[in-house]
Amino acid sequence: AALRACPREPGPAAFDRAVAPALARGLEKSLRRARRGYRAARASPGTRRFHALRKRSKALLFELEALAARERRPRAAAIAELRRLAKVLGREHDLSVLRERLDGAPPALLRLARRRRRKLRRRALVLAKGLFSGQGRNVAIIPS
Repeated sequence: AALRACPREPGPAAFDRAVAPALARGLEKSLRRARRGYRAARASPGTRRFHALRKRSKALLFELEALAARERRPRAAAIAELRRLAKVLGREHDLSVLRERLDGAPPALLRLARRRRRKLRRRALVLAKGLFSGQGRNVAIIPS
């Protein structure tokens, strides 16, 4: 619908006016999903919950990166924090997959992997809290 509202030969300003509301709604929806993922991982930390948080965070990150080129005031801080979160959650997921494949491995190795995952999960929750714990619009993420 937003694209139909664009003039036939839109300039950048006309495109932005026509599409910006739809983009903002999409970002708000992605932010809500990421917040739900954060709350779920915090309430019941498990492999699936952290993986869901990773996917939702990366979806939001990709949307922000795509919009950054069009913005007068890019959300560089939010993008950097989302990248950090995605990296930490990616490492946690890698250890989760490794753990599944280490059946029969020495107990010391399993303990080391478990300890590292706990640290990564704590770090991920701290990063996610900074990004997703606010109510309403997160000014660092959602354009006004």
